[in-house]
Amino acid sequence: MNSKKAEIDLTQLRTITEGDQQLEQKLFHMFFETSRRCLAMLEVAISAGDGDAWPEVAHELKGAAASVGAVGMAKLCENVEHLPCLDVPHRREQLTELQKEYHRVHAYLSRLY
Repeated sequence: MNSKKAEIDLTQLRTITEGDQQLEQKLFHMFFETSRRCLAMLEVAISAGDGDAWPEVAHELKGAAASVGAVGMAKLCENVEHLPCLDVPHRREQLTELQKEYHRVHAYLSRLY
């Protein structure tokens, strides 16, 4: 089991929400929904051999991650966003890393409230 912790910086989130916990929870749920949808879209893109979809979907996922302070996930997304020409095995590897980081972030944020 991978015991690596999610790289989270809640400073930006708390600045945006001015400490409003209900707003933070709303942003967390939006992040969870966006992340699941984007990760599924990346999976479909791999299966369909659609490398063109990667930059756009990764950019959306990066924004969602950054909005909740998931800086590690945002960095991974940025790497994926700028490497659309990867072959399928490398895309799958990048997607696996994104999925792992999403689960770490989800676990961390879920414990906050």
